[in-house]
Amino acid sequence: MRRLIKLLFASIAIIFSSQFSHFQAQNVAPDFFATDINGNEWHLQELLDSGKTVIIEFSATWCGPCWSYHESGAISDLYDLYGPPGSDDLMVFFIEADPYTNNDDLFGIGSNTVGNFGGTIDYPIIDGNDGYDIFNDYQGAYYPYIVTICPNGLMFESGQVTTEDHYQLMLDNCGFMVAGPL
Repeated sequence: MRRLIKLLFASIAIIFSSQFSHFQAQNVAPDFFATDINGNEWHLQELLDSGKTVIIEFSATWCGPCWSYHESGAISDLYDLYGPPGSDDLMVFFIEADPYTNNDDLFGIGSNTVGNFGGTIDYPIIDGNDGYDIFNDYQGAYYPYIVTICPNGLMFESGQVTTEDHYQLMLDNCGFMVAGPL
């Protein structure tokens, strides 16, 4: 019986650690230069050097789970609270990582889309080859793939979590703190 209990606890520990191991800082984020759909140019390292934490939401316009997560508002709420409209301690990017989608798809009127991402996202959207190249540099394998990059350049997969959980992950992994409650 004691052996069975030890085996049970060991199994739970392995499952728990493998399920949540992606929350640990893993490696240095690949730098990128990209132009968003409004013609603004972005350089990751400049944002990090200015002390910002960066969240990248890799997605595809045809991805149902991506649209569902977008509709949850978790990333938009973070951007509104801590991005340029709020405390300006955070930058968020939506990266459309499928090179075969087009502007119509991004704005929900094409044949390869599940919603109007372009018309409902207030933070920068990077599309086309820039998005595809960055996704590959970050070794993305599925959508949505959401990573957080600390100002020191270390990144971790933050995943599809709530606004509160993103904040806690940034606090735990990056020391992210801003004045006022979440």
